[in-house]
Amino acid sequence: MAVAASLLAQGNKTADISVTAVAGESWIRHNHTAFGETSMGRTWDLRPPPASTEEGPTWRLNLSPGYATHIVTLHGSDLYRLNCRACHGELGHGAPPEINSVTGPVQATSTAATMERMKKAGRGMSRSDANAIAKESKALLGQRLHFGGQHMPPPSLSQTEIHSLLPYLEQLSDVPGA
Repeated sequence: MAVAASLLAQGNKTADISVTAVAGESWIRHNHTAFGETSMGRTWDLRPPPASTEEGPTWRLNLSPGYATHIVTLHGSDLYRLNCRACHGELGHGAPPEINSVTGPVQATSTAATMERMKKAGRGMSRSDANAIAKESKALLGQRLHFGGQHMPPPSLSQTEIHSLLPYLEQLSDVPGA
């Protein structure tokens, strides 16, 4: 909503809009970790650019007046790309040890996947027991998507967006029947 208002204001060439500064500590500092010691710091070039004394070019995004009113449909893959992929990676495997994979928790929400995993481990399981485990796993995954986790900030997803994201996570995690 704020982005739409900002874009609309830019298109109408209104006066400067005050922006609330970001405050608070980062999750990396909260976990008492130096950025270079994290998986992202070791594998990707995401460090802040070196300080520059030069002023960059000033520009103004010139959008048509109706641009902010366009309706955009986001699919589960879009929601994953925008909210999850930066940390969990393109395939959902994460960057251990700081960032866990999403595939295991998502697979645990499937009765068929739970029964298959138990069969491979040499342990038989009734469908009702597998259903109970899958139901509990779905509740735990829902909590994680609403509130975040120990090292995961809470995503800003609505219930509708979470319902769109879950089938994509199942497909990404090779859940049978996804």
